[in-house]
Amino acid sequence: MWDRWDGAGGATLVSCALVTTAANADVARLHDRMPVFLGAADATDWLDPDCRDEGHLVSLLEPPPVGRLRTRPVSRSVNSTANDGAELLAPPDPPPEPVATLFEG
Repeated sequence: MWDRWDGAGGATLVSCALVTTAANADVARLHDRMPVFLGAADATDWLDPDCRDEGHLVSLLEPPPVGRLRTRPVSRSVNSTANDGAELLAPPDPPPEPVATLFEG
């Protein structure tokens, strides 16, 4: 869902919303929600203003089957909307080796 509208000072703003559902087992260890994924046929139904079968539309909001998604480490930079670019998908640098101290047990 998205919209384009005129904001303060005449600036055109484009905004969007993500429809979320409960996380499946692939995502649950990272977060309790995840975006809804729609296949082509389901997207057609979801966007059809004449499709008024509420039960059918709600059924489209289910998480994908377990095993459909893969997770992998990415940079913590993805957590800020100020960052943008393909480099966000690069594997993060490995954590530094811990430094031993005289006081570790």
